[in-house]
Amino acid sequence: MLKEKIPHLVASIAIFKQAKKQILNNWISFDAVHELLDYYSVDENFFIQEYGTHIFDYFIALISDKMEIGECPEIVNLVEYLKDRNSSIDELYIFCSHLRRAMVDFSYDSQINSKKIFDEIDYVFDLNFTGVLQRHTATMHQKDREIEQTVELLNEYKKALDNSAIVSKTDLNGVITYVNDKFCSASDYQREELLGATHKLLRHDDMPDHFFKEMWQTIKRGDVFKGTLKNRKKNGEYFYIDTTVVPIKNIYQTITEYMAIGYEVTSLIDAEKNAIEADLAKDYFLSNMSHEIRTPLNAILGFVSLLQDEITSINQKKYLDIIYNSGENLLSIINDILDFSKLRSGEFTIEKKPFNLHEKLSHTLELFVPSANEKSITIISFIDPHIPFELMADALRIKQIISNFLSNAIKFSPHKGIIDVDASCRNGLLTITVKDEGIGIKQEDQESIFNAFTQVEHEEDFLLGGTGLGLSICKQLSEHMGGLVGVESEVGKGSCFYFKLPVEVNEATALQMFDPGSFAKLTLGLLDQTEHVESRRIASLKRYWNIFNMNVVVVEQIDESQYDLLFFNDDEVDNQTRKAIMAQEVPSIAIMDRFDDQYELIANVTPLYFPIYCSKLYHTFLEALDPVPHTIEAQKFENRQRQFKGHVLVAEDNSANQELIKIILQNYGLTFEIKADGRDALEHFKHGSFDLVLMDEQMPIMNGLEATGAMIKFEKEYEREHTPIVAITANIINGAKERGLAIGFDAFLGKPIILKEIENVFSLFLKERSSELKLLDAIPSTTMSKEIDIKKMQNELLLDEDQIVQLLNIFKKKMDQQLPKLLVAIEEIDFESISRLAHSIKGSSANFRLESVQNLALELEEAAYHEKRSFGYQECYARLLKEYQHLKL
Repeated sequence: MLKEKIPHLVASIAIFKQAKKQILNNWISFDAVHELLDYYSVDENFFIQEYGTHIFDYFIALISDKMEIGECPEIVNLVEYLKDRNSSIDELYIFCSHLRRAMVDFSYDSQINSKKIFDEIDYVFDLNFTGVLQRHTATMHQKDREIEQTVELLNEYKKALDNSAIVSKTDLNGVITYVNDKFCSASDYQREELLGATHKLLRHDDMPDHFFKEMWQTIKRGDVFKGTLKNRKKNGEYFYIDTTVVPIKNIYQTITEYMAIGYEVTSLIDAEKNAIEADLAKDYFLSNMSHEIRTPLNAILGFVSLLQDEITSINQKKYLDIIYNSGENLLSIINDILDFSKLRSGEFTIEKKPFNLHEKLSHTLELFVPSANEKSITIISFIDPHIPFELMADALRIKQIISNFLSNAIKFSPHKGIIDVDASCRNGLLTITVKDEGIGIKQEDQESIFNAFTQVEHEEDFLLGGTGLGLSICKQLSEHMGGLVGVESEVGKGSCFYFKLPVEVNEATALQMFDPGSFAKLTLGLLDQTEHVESRRIASLKRYWNIFNMNVVVVEQIDESQYDLLFFNDDEVDNQTRKAIMAQEVPSIAIMDRFDDQYELIANVTPLYFPIYCSKLYHTFLEALDPVPHTIEAQKFENRQRQFKGHVLVAEDNSANQELIKIILQNYGLTFEIKADGRDALEHFKHGSFDLVLMDEQMPIMNGLEATGAMIKFEKEYEREHTPIVAITANIINGAKERGLAIGFDAFLGKPIILKEIENVFSLFLKERSSELKLLDAIPSTTMSKEIDIKKMQNELLLDEDQIVQLLNIFKKKMDQQLPKLLVAIEEIDFESISRLAHSIKGSSANFRLESVQNLALELEEAAYHEKRSFGYQECYARLLKEYQHLKL
C-alpha cells in the first residue's frame, strides 16, 4: 500500500491540508506557471478554482490512502482543457513539477523538511506523472489522427472548391501565390504568368478605385469582403466574377494571406443589362404609343365635346355621342395597357392623401348614371353616413377600382336591372361592394377572372368587349395599397364584387354632411300603394332615414294632414294619384330611377334621382321645403362662364390640337400665340411677355422638356420673373411627371384635355375677370309680398313722405349694386369683401327697419369676419336675396 511507503508525508498530512491556500498561491506564483497561464489566456483564479484545488485534494486523498495511485482525473481534465490549445508534454510537466516544488518549499518553510519527506513527495508525483504522460500521449495520438482526418477532409473540400469555383491566394501585399485551373481558364492566362503578379494584371478600366479601397480596408481589419468584379482577360475581353475575399489567420490570429473564392457571372450580368435595355425600349415604345394615340384622340374628343354643345339635330347628337363614347373606350383601353405595364414592372406608385369618400364615391356613381340609363339600369347606393369625411388613402386608385366594378356591372346587367353599391368603414377597414343582377360567374372561374387577359366565356359563347386587364389591374392596385378584392357570384343571379382596404381615419369628421336637426320636427310621409311589398329602391332610402332617426309614417292615400313632406315612388303611382299629389299644398319628393323633366314646372314636387347619398338627400330636402333660393342658385351657376385675364404662349405641333386649344382659350377670354415647335416658342418667349405657357412635350426641332429647360435658364440668366409653364402631355409613363418637375414644369395637363382640369390650371396661375353676371336679371320675377310702412317710418324718422321715397330709391340703387358684388366675393371666398359688403347692407336695411334683411346680413358679416369656411354663404345669400326681392320698393 502507498501509505506504508510514505510514512513521513502521512504524518504531516494535517499540516499540508491547513496550508492548501498558501501552497496553491505559491504554485501559480512561479514565473514558469504564470507565463503558461498567461500564454493560454487562463485566468489564475479560474485555474485554482477549476483545476488547482481538485489536483491538490487528489494528492491529499492519495496520501490519506483514500484513493489509489493511477490516472489523476483532475489532471486528465486539465489535459482535455489544454488539448485544443496545442499544449505540449513539457508544459504539462511544468505544471506538475511546480506543484511538487510548492509543496517542498512549504515543507522548508514549515520546518518539517527532511530528505525522507522530499523523497516521498517526489515518489508520489513521479508515480502520478507517469499516468499523466500516458494520457497525454494517447491524447496527442488521437489529436494527430483528428488532424489527419481534417486534412483529408480539407483536401476533399479543396478539390470540390477547385472544381466549382475560381480560387486564388495572395500574400499580404496582394502578390498572387496560388491560382486554380478555373482561374486560368476564366482569365486565359497561364499559371506561370499569374504567380508573382498582382490582380492589377486583370483589372478592367471600368472598375472604380473606391471599390478596391473598400476591399483592402475590409480584409485588412480581418473581415470578409464580398463584391462583383469586372475583370479583363488576356485577350482584352471582359468577364464578371462574384467574389468573396477571406483573410487567412494563423494560430495567433495574425493574418498571413488572403484567399479569394469566386464564380463567373458574366452571362447573368449581360442578361440583366439586356433586360434593363429591353425595359427602356419598352418604356420608350409605351411613351411614344401613349403620345401618338392620345394626341389625335385629344383633338377628336375635344371637338366632339364642343360640337355637342352647338349641334341641335337629334340624329347628329346621337352620332356625336357614339364617336365620343368610342373615343372614351379607346382611351380606357390605352390606360389599362399602360397601368398594367407599370404594375408589372413595379413602377406603380401609391400616393396617400386625405380625401372625402362621400364626395369621391358619389361623384363616381354619377359618372356612370348616363351609361346605366342607356339600359334602363337603376344604381341604388348606401354610403354609410358614419364614414368619417377624412380618410387617408389613394383616392384616385380607389375610384379606379370602383369604376371598373361599376363598368362591369353595367356591361353584364340585364335591361332594367338594379346595381347596388354599398360603402362602410369599420375599425379602419373600408369596404365597398358592387352587386349586380347579371349573368353571374361560375365557381371555377371566380379566381381566374382576376388574371391578366382573362374573360369568362358564357353559355351563349360570346365575350363582351374589353382588354381583359381591368380586374387584374384592380387586384394589383388593391394589393399595392395593402387591401384585397374578391367576388361572390351565382350563375343566373348576379355577382357581388368587393374591395377592402385599411385606411387611416379622422374620427372627428363623422356625420357632418347631413344635419338632420333642420328636419327633426317634420313628419315624413311615404306613400305605399303596393300592399306593403317594399322595393329595394325604397329599402335603400329607408337606411338613411333610420340612421338619422327621422319621423316617417307610411300612408296609403293622399292626406296632407298626416305629414309635412310626402315621399312617393314615381314608378308605383298612377296618373290620378300623381295629379292629386301635384294638387296638394304640402311639398312632395318624387323618387325616380332616372332623369325626367315631368316635374320641372311643378312647384311643390321635387325629384330625387338614384343613386341617393347624403348630400343629394340633404339638398333635395332643402329644395323641396324652400324651392326658390335653390332654383336661383342653379340658374346662376348654369348661366355663368368664367373668364380669365392673361396672354398665353402655346407650343403645340399638331394642327388639330392647335385649333382646339385656340377655341378653349377664346372661350375663357384669353389672348394667345401658338407656335409649332419648341425652338420657335423659345424665341417668342424671350422677346415677348406672357402670363402662362402651355407646352406640348413631344415636338419637332426642340421638344417640350428642352424648351422648358431653356426658358428657365433664360429667366435665371436675365433675372426675369418666372412665368408658369404647364405641360400638355400624352405621356403618362412612370417618371415622366418627375422628370418634367425636375426640369421646371409647374403643372401637368393630360391628353385628352378635360375642360375642368384646364380651368383649374387657369384658376391657379391667372387672375379671373370680375363677374359680369347680372344675378338679379337671371331671377324670375316674383310677386312682392312685403310692403314698407312709409307712415310708420315718417313717424319714427321725422321725415315727410317724399324724403322717405327718395331714401328708398337710393337704398334700392345701392342694393342693386352691392348684391352682385357680394355674390362675387362669396364665390371667390374673399372674407374681407364679404364682411365689408354685408356690414354695409346690414346698416342700410336697419335704417328702414328691414329686420329680416338686416339679420341675414349680420350672419354673413360675422361668419366672414371669423373666416368660417364651413358656413353656408351661398344659402344665406340666397335667403337674403329672396327677402329683398319680396319688398315693394
